[in-house]
Formats: sequence, C-alpha cells, structure tokens
Amino acid sequence: MDNLSEKKCVCNQNFKIVDRFGDDLAQLLFCNKCCRFDALYQTCEHKFKTYKIIYDNGSIHVKTKCSICGQQKETHKKNDFELNSLPIYDKSIEDELINRNMAIHYQFNKTQEELRLQHRKETNEWNIEQWYQGYLLSKMWSKKRKWILEKQNFKCERCGDKAVQVHHLTYERVGYELPGDLMAVCLGCHEKEHRENPNLKILLQFKINNL
Repeated sequence: MDNLSEKKCVCNQNFKIVDRFGDDLAQLLFCNKCCRFDALYQTCEHKFKTYKIIYDNGSIHVKTKCSICGQQKETHKKNDFELNSLPIYDKSIEDELINRNMAIHYQFNKTQEELRLQHRKETNEWNIEQWYQGYLLSKMWSKKRKWILEKQNFKCERCGDKAVQVHHLTYERVGYELPGDLMAVCLGCHEKEHRENPNLKILLQFKINNL
C-alpha cells in the first residue's frame, strides 16, 4: 500500500480514509474540501512461475505468470520446455481477481454516493439545486418557457428542428431571466449546448444569498 501521508489532493488538502475493503486490500480516500476521491490498492508481492496454459480450443501456450494475481511476465516457445513437467495454470486466479475488483468497485461507489450527498447537504450546492429543481416546476418558469417556445414558433434556434426545451444561456439572472438569457432548443441541441459549455453551471454562477 502506498504511503498515505504522501497522498494529497490537487487542492493540497490531505486525503482521509473513508472506506476499506477486506484486510486493507483497498482504501477509499476523500478530500472534504473539494469532494474529490482517490483510492489506494495493496500491491501484489508477485510469485512468478512458468505454466502451461491450455485453452478451450486445445492449444497450449507456455507463459510465466504470477501465481497470486495472474500478471504475465513472459511468453515462451513451447519447444524450449518439457510440457509434461510444467504445472497447468489455474485460470480461476484471474476470475477471483475480477470478482474482487468488481466488489471493491461496488462498495466504493456506494460510499462515494453517500459522501457526495452528505457534502451537497452541507454546502450551498444542495440548497441551490433543490431550489432550482423547484423553480423548474413552478408556474413562473412554465410561463417563461411557453413564451420563449411560442416566440420562436417552436423551432430550435440552433438547428431549426422542433424545439421542446428552453436552455439557459446564463444563470446569472435565474428566476428573473431576460429574454436574451433563454434559448428554444431541441433535445439534441440542448445536450450539445451543455457539452460545448462545460462551465455553464448554476452552481458556478448563482449563489445561495441571491435567493
């Protein structure tokens, strides 16, 4: 396992261990300052042996692999070995490793979801998103949305297809938008707008003290 004391987040804050798998086979790290995760995995103390590997089609290969994790070190020519004297490689080693990694992934994902939710609740992010989702369900937004769509004759302002959504070009005046802040779009162009403008997020432009 790597030295945790040397593991710092990109914000220069020390990571904290928030979850462990098995006998410290893996540790999940969390930075509470910027809600970033990392992980440490126990490294295998490789024990390499040369095996004959018999495949389902009957072909035989000779390889040097780790008897613990299955990592391959070298491939050999069959003619250089007496095949009958070589041990047969147990492929279940790799199956067990895959199953273990899947279990680590599932456990750590669940922990990350819980911590992200907790972090959002402890910051303005939770309050802003909760308010924004309520705003999108309000009569006020429904009227603005309808007015923009009708103003553009239900045509997407990017491609000309049927507009079914209204996009915020800025969140600086969300709740009391100007007409130029909103754009009639089809579903595909709405997704493109957000992909092309990754910094266009309500959390970056809107503060809870504006509520």
